[in-house]
Amino acid sequence: MNQNFPFHHLVARAVVGREPFVSRDLCLEAWRRLRLTFPDSAACILMPNHLHLLTEGDPHALTRTLGRTLGALVRRNGVARDVWETVPEPRAIPNAAHLLRQIRYVHLNPCRARLTGDPLAWEWSTHRDWIGAVLNPWPDARRWCGVLKWNPGEAPERLHRYVSADPSVSVSGSRFPVVQGSGSRDFGLAQVAEAVRLAARSPGGGHRARGLPRRWFIDAARELTLHCDAEIARFAGAHRSQLSRAACRPLPPRARRALELVLGDARLGPAPVSTSERTNLLRLVGV
Repeated sequence: MNQNFPFHHLVARAVVGREPFVSRDLCLEAWRRLRLTFPDSAACILMPNHLHLLTEGDPHALTRTLGRTLGALVRRNGVARDVWETVPEPRAIPNAAHLLRQIRYVHLNPCRARLTGDPLAWEWSTHRDWIGAVLNPWPDARRWCGVLKWNPGEAPERLHRYVSADPSVSVSGSRFPVVQGSGSRDFGLAQVAEAVRLAARSPGGGHRARGLPRRWFIDAARELTLHCDAEIARFAGAHRSQLSRAACRPLPPRARRALELVLGDARLGPAPVSTSERTNLLRLVGV
């Protein structure tokens, strides 16, 4: 291992014929476990039958740890014990230039497999974290920009341009998402709930259960919709008094931008709905 550049590319594959990561519930649990176990990672992607992870550490320890993590995923989620092949030794990443090429390779996996036409459209990829469309990003962009010797402020657009300028996407690169109508409050509660689900990588209905996703939803709904607290509380399955007691917390700028990116770009989340569709959605939940 290069002590001056101790980064590695890990791969784990399912046995032939198995695709464990077609289940969003299993992806949620795998993502949570991988993030907790490998917090200092530059990139990760879950494909239907395999995963890639770029991280730091001793190669032998990384191999054993990934094997244990996948084993725990099997034991606690009803997945067949023989679903995974033995985790191979990771490949060393010798320098920053090679690390950047590996990030590109990882983030392009679903495009080159023709599962999607744009790296932004794949939910289980840290490409979304890098470009700022996630509420709580996994890779520490500032840390990795230091490794790559990049300006952190330029990193989101620079990385997306580099990754997407591939024949599997577009040789000229795909459009970087932009916030449409920043400051707009013309969103519906169902749209905001879906944006939080995607930007937080949380289970469906997370806005109706106690926890961080519901708090994000309430704060976002207050800023991004014209609905009153009573309507927001009803949609979130909370009592109006809970919102009355809760401080009106402004969304942090990074969180607001993440949600506005998801709301404004169909590749990242729900496509905009018409006024009539929005009205019908709200009628269904009694708002």
